[in-house]
Amino acid sequence: GMSYVVPEGMRAVTVAVDEVSGVAGFLQRGDYVDVLAYTTAVVQTVQTEQNADGTTKTTQTAEAVSTTLVAAQNVRVAALGMSLSTGDTTVVGGQPTASYGSVTLLLTPEDAMRVVQGAKGGAIIITLRASGDHEPNTEKPVVNETLLEQAK
Repeated sequence: GMSYVVPEGMRAVTVAVDEVSGVAGFLQRGDYVDVLAYTTAVVQTVQTEQNADGTTKTTQTAEAVSTTLVAAQNVRVAALGMSLSTGDTTVVGGQPTASYGSVTLLLTPEDAMRVVQGAKGGAIIITLRASGDHEPNTEKPVVNETLLEQAK
């Protein structure tokens, strides 16, 4: 069973995927992926101003900010759907097509919590790594405002 596939200290976590969030059916057992989480966070800002009469005025604002961040990286795919084989294929229109609605990932306990939070608090996207690519992803979270600044 699956418990014999999970390395010691790791956790198997299954996440729901569709054609877009699951790399269009191209995942295979043993692939390495990154899990991106899209979520909205509330950012509170506190500003303190000194008035002319010597008193202080404090203003608090709260703003919802959408962001995309790496929830887990360099994660091995343990299973696709309910299969421990390398991939389920069906034939659609004469072409073999992979089909799965979930992906089981092998994660550290901390990464497992981040992926679950990302899945329940927003949306997650699986990104497939190139074969042999295990380099750390050092990208900072992307927020709407920074995305627009980079587009200039």
